[in-house]
Amino acid sequence: MLSQNFTYADVKKETSRLFSLDAERGYDVVINSTGLAGAFMALSASQKGLRVLLVDRRTSVGWEMVERFNLSLDKNGFENWGDDMKKIFFPDDEKLDIDNKNLTGECNSELGDKVVFLGGSINKSLSRSLVMNGVDVLFMADVFGVFKDDNNAVSGVAIATKQGAIAVKCASFVDCGNVNIFTRNITKSNFEIVKSTFTLRFWNAKKCPENFAINLNSKKINAKFAFAKTREDCAYLTFEVPCKSSDFSAIERSARLCATEILENKKSLPKGLHNIFRTAFARECLYFVNGELKKVDIKNYFVFENPAEINSCDDVFKLYTKSVKFGKALESGKARESIKFVSANGEALAQKFGERIVEDGFATPFYRFDLSNVKAEKIACDVLVAGVGSAGVFALKSATERGANALGVECFHDYGGTKVNGGVIGYYCNVKTHPLIIESTAQSKKTNAIGVSGGTIYSVINLKLLEKSKIITGAILCGASVENGKLVGAYFTKDSKLYFVESKVAIDCTGDADLSAFAGVPFAQGENRSGISINFSKWEIQSISAKTAERRLISKDFGIVDITKITDFQRAMILAHYQSSYYDSYPQLTPRDTRRPLGVKTLELAEALEGKPSADIIAQAFSDYDPHSVPMSKFARTAMMLPHFPHYYAVNIPFGCVVPKNLNGLLFGGRSISVSHDVLQFTRMSGDVATLGEVEGRIASDFAKCGGNLADFDVSKIVEESTKLGYYTDDYLKRTNLATTEIIERLARGDSDVLIWACLKPKAEILPMLRESFKKVRTLQTAYALSWFGDNSGEKVILRELKNNLSQEEKEPQSADYLELYWRGNLKSPYWNINRALAFLAMSGSEKSDKVVAEILSKTTSGGKLVRSKDNVYTANRIDLVLLPNHNRIVNLCFYAERRPSIKFAKGFERLLDDSNIACNSTRKYSEGRFNMNTGLLEMLVASASARCGSPKGASVLVHYLGDYQANFRAFAHQELCDIYKQDFSFDALKWQSVAKEKSGVVANPLSEKFR
Repeated sequence: MLSQNFTYADVKKETSRLFSLDAERGYDVVINSTGLAGAFMALSASQKGLRVLLVDRRTSVGWEMVERFNLSLDKNGFENWGDDMKKIFFPDDEKLDIDNKNLTGECNSELGDKVVFLGGSINKSLSRSLVMNGVDVLFMADVFGVFKDDNNAVSGVAIATKQGAIAVKCASFVDCGNVNIFTRNITKSNFEIVKSTFTLRFWNAKKCPENFAINLNSKKINAKFAFAKTREDCAYLTFEVPCKSSDFSAIERSARLCATEILENKKSLPKGLHNIFRTAFARECLYFVNGELKKVDIKNYFVFENPAEINSCDDVFKLYTKSVKFGKALESGKARESIKFVSANGEALAQKFGERIVEDGFATPFYRFDLSNVKAEKIACDVLVAGVGSAGVFALKSATERGANALGVECFHDYGGTKVNGGVIGYYCNVKTHPLIIESTAQSKKTNAIGVSGGTIYSVINLKLLEKSKIITGAILCGASVENGKLVGAYFTKDSKLYFVESKVAIDCTGDADLSAFAGVPFAQGENRSGISINFSKWEIQSISAKTAERRLISKDFGIVDITKITDFQRAMILAHYQSSYYDSYPQLTPRDTRRPLGVKTLELAEALEGKPSADIIAQAFSDYDPHSVPMSKFARTAMMLPHFPHYYAVNIPFGCVVPKNLNGLLFGGRSISVSHDVLQFTRMSGDVATLGEVEGRIASDFAKCGGNLADFDVSKIVEESTKLGYYTDDYLKRTNLATTEIIERLARGDSDVLIWACLKPKAEILPMLRESFKKVRTLQTAYALSWFGDNSGEKVILRELKNNLSQEEKEPQSADYLELYWRGNLKSPYWNINRALAFLAMSGSEKSDKVVAEILSKTTSGGKLVRSKDNVYTANRIDLVLLPNHNRIVNLCFYAERRPSIKFAKGFERLLDDSNIACNSTRKYSEGRFNMNTGLLEMLVASASARCGSPKGASVLVHYLGDYQANFRAFAHQELCDIYKQDFSFDALKWQSVAKEKSGVVANPLSEKFR
């Protein structure tokens, strides 16, 4: 029944395009749960011809086994498994992650009377099978209501997503979620959690009893031991969690506290477990509930009850057989207009399906859903912390310690966000000197001593830091309410139920400014011109028994994702599953930037680097400049600020950067604060957002007591406290910057180190002095500075430098395997000297350079195929370091033509568009998108430069990108066409092709000032 499991070579053969069905008709069926039952059911229904949508608040498929580490089952019933099941559960490629000599049996997956599995294999195989069979999947999405028509039949569902609340049309609905909590909620079916279990995975285990008791808090709890598949000493420990309530968040927290206590007292375990290490936590508990499940009186509403526990291969086979039969029995149908909305909070008149969601020209089958007309269960607090990641942990801790009634809302059950659930666990640069980070580092060493590693270290640390804090986990934030210019609260779903938390002040620590966006705060995204954000990574939990260096790689870069778009976010989730480890993977995407909300103040590069003192500096950031993508700014193209720019001072963050302009009651937290794209690279690292979060917790707590307008809040007492605590560097208020006169003198001596400081100065102040200095001494550095400000006085000097370096490069041409590492040593090469000169000439405002630039363009090619590092697996898979040999040369030629378009450049750019290493990098397939990030952007830049110079070929390439799968690429192509032709035909490819043909041979307008 299921498609053959994929190998890496198969990825580009995928043809499915998700979310492209007829929206008016909607889905035949929406299935609530990406568990085994939901996946098998969806596959059988899809193969019958039905259009199916799978929805789950989790981030993986087959979560009953994958997220709970339920990966060792009794062998009975295994003989009934057919080839289709075995291909899903035992893909051939997983053997590269296994080094267990004790494995036997047909699939080499038997250990005595057990069959063992790898969680990543199940997740990857089922994910790909769903995509190949045309099933749409929404991860991190929670069904919280169902629509019904005038015939009392299902007509749609309401879903909470990271991008907001949406409605989906469907003709039938199946609830097969965890303990059927959605159905229990809407039918008011009382239930009690009678038992819960939690699982640890670890290494260095030796043989011990399968069942034993653990003394925990003077109480004995039952535990079960099982060896794992990866190698002989990898094993699982499953134990009962004391259940003192029916609050899932409380039980998940209790499970982790119990796990920590067990690890701190390993000597009380059986002898074979005394030296276990590299321990990891399961992502959720297993629950056993009592209570009648009432029937739902709505036609085409179906309930599939999952077994509470999967203990054997026979359990899986029965679940497979039952769910496949259930899926085959589902019927197609057309959703009718809704008249009622049913949810856990009662029945209310439902609005009609709202506006259809269109994302950069791609019409989705989703509709906007207005939460204001829906009942929600209310919660009140002083301080709401949205997102309990690196920033949220410390914000919640400091607000609670200061006496505020603070509440944290988090989608995962482990606190720590990207560090814990995305695996990005390192601190960077001098942030290690901050007292908070020193303390955290000491705690991590202590925690590591009990045998945990990776993100689990910070899960344990954060659990203890927030021991007294109130936190709701497993929640999907999906909306906000604003009254009279003040944020009064936020909506979220928890266990398929809608809640509204009313707060005096909220701190948006989501990392993606989700709450701010829901509240209507304007925001910027990505680099100024392209709008493209820094790429995202999928950090992996690697098996130490992986047989090659590539399999042990801790991180893979996958491409770009606009996390604000539903389609892009889900594409990235699927792609991450496709290419994650068979052993396991972290559940969270780790994008490096998304929204940058606009505050009272936006910190620009000049002020950030100069570090001007101010009384309202609430925090500092110490990270180096690490854009983790090919930088596009003028500073990058002139080679003044490429990774890793050696900036040795702290970046001061003023209070105005965390306060919205026209909205009261909200603070920006985490990496999503009001800074420019260039400044973001200095402020987004985990240590910096943690220290900012701590300060914001104190600010929020104090503000909640006094009220008023948050933008007017006096932070002087907070600053005074932070100073006493040693949170600022010594140069916080006394840093002195270079005087303009000194910069001029050093440029005249040929000092290139001060060039960036010259370019950061106000034009009116420095340009007259540069002109006067250049009359006396004609140095290259002064000529560069003049060009930066649009003065071509130094053009001859720059052209002379350019020609000298061209001669050097001709004698010693760059090799086809040139690897651009972006370390500053590269910038002394003729290659980068030429690139730099091209950029400065582009800014000088003269046509005298066109001839030599055209000649360079005529000789430039891609230089060969993408070049990867041969010595380091990590850099070989890092997107910003895997480039075509001449990538930056081509970008700088485009930089010139964008500012000085000429028909004489058209053919040169057309030739580059025919280069096989540059052409055809648009993605049309759901499973693509990995290393095409830079080459795709490069192709569009060449196409744009070509079109600006009058070439219809370049315009045709841009029109093709209007249909790209990546939202950023579609948006960039559309923007470029609008800017070139000064018209807007939206995403209508035919109209754009027509206007491009009409303008053929006509030199188009240069790049608009706002994008320069």
